[in-house]
Amino acid sequence: MNPLLSIVIPTKNRYFYLENFVKSFVAFESSEIELVIQDNSDIQSVEFLDYLESVNDKRIKYNYSKDSLSMVENCDRSIELALGEYVCMLGDDDGVLFEISMDVVKFCINNKYEAAIVNKAEYYWPETSHAVWKDLLAGKVFYKDYKFHTKKISVNDELSNVLREGSAWSLGLLPRVYHGFVKKEKLDELRQISGSYFPGPSPDMANAIGLAKVVKHLIEIDVPAVISGHSKKSGGGMGGEKKHHGKIEDQPFLPKDTIRQWSSNIPRFWSGATIYATSAREALNRTDNSKDYKLNYTYLWAFCLVFEPSYMKEVFSVISKNPLQIPLLSVYVFNLTTFRAFNYISNYFKFNNKSNLSISAKDIFESQNALNNLLHNKVIFVSGTKIK
Repeated sequence: MNPLLSIVIPTKNRYFYLENFVKSFVAFESSEIELVIQDNSDIQSVEFLDYLESVNDKRIKYNYSKDSLSMVENCDRSIELALGEYVCMLGDDDGVLFEISMDVVKFCINNKYEAAIVNKAEYYWPETSHAVWKDLLAGKVFYKDYKFHTKKISVNDELSNVLREGSAWSLGLLPRVYHGFVKKEKLDELRQISGSYFPGPSPDMANAIGLAKVVKHLIEIDVPAVISGHSKKSGGGMGGEKKHHGKIEDQPFLPKDTIRQWSSNIPRFWSGATIYATSAREALNRTDNSKDYKLNYTYLWAFCLVFEPSYMKEVFSVISKNPLQIPLLSVYVFNLTTFRAFNYISNYFKFNNKSNLSISAKDIFESQNALNNLLHNKVIFVSGTKIK
């Protein structure tokens, strides 16, 4: 009998975080869940293999690919191995509250939802450093005042919202397998029409835009089923240190045809915003959704001007070819600059307030235990009903 949930982790050269996650998985006893590890490390760790053998957990499926893979290819292989009715993909430095995750999946099954998104907590590993907040976040898990409410999401409306903001910084409330829960048959449907579970160079955005074509019944559940981990070499960690940018050709984890597919409307450098926009554009094309939905490039240019000022030359090179967009661009730049200022003030009080909703934790395993203790008496979802 296949499990209800597959947790899949595509990984490379990060056995320290991976072993910590496996430790937390082994501690959760349930035959309704499996862990799929797709490893593309340069050198396979004998110590990690010995560790897997020592825990001897039949629910863990480990596959090592020695050939060099792009991030998308490694993610694709991880999903291919999943046998669960629903799938959740995580990074090796992420965490998950297993019991609540199973409740989310059962809620979806009993109420016929094809995908669910959750209000994740965030954990900053002790070695992380932030360009602005330095080590103020390190070794802490940040959570929210969760209400445990559910809300139906219009996928079409949410797709329009994300594209309206140039797909520059957020997946919005779109369905996603990364940090979300998606029915495996819907993922397979996406691959059938696009050739991949991730039809674009940035897996998370490409998957979310792609799933918007096939997922019709989506629910948002205000529970911290997932903990987003920020470590030294992760996207979140690099973003915090302002290292999440560079030349497109210098990013070995991108698909080989990324430069060839790059649109002339997208500034020619690699950053979170530009790779998100490129991925959204490609996913729209590969799912035949580009006729009905359009990417707002003007917003993307404004975002790059405000958040990536070191690449002004590349941005203005694109803007100069679209002079009629300058008035609207000016409005976007003003709004984003104002947002950035208010966001800084908000974060200042959040991170410097001793009563903020955070807990110190040395790793993901400890973070999960701390959050589980906090949520022990909260409302959870079982069999499609709310119970105390």
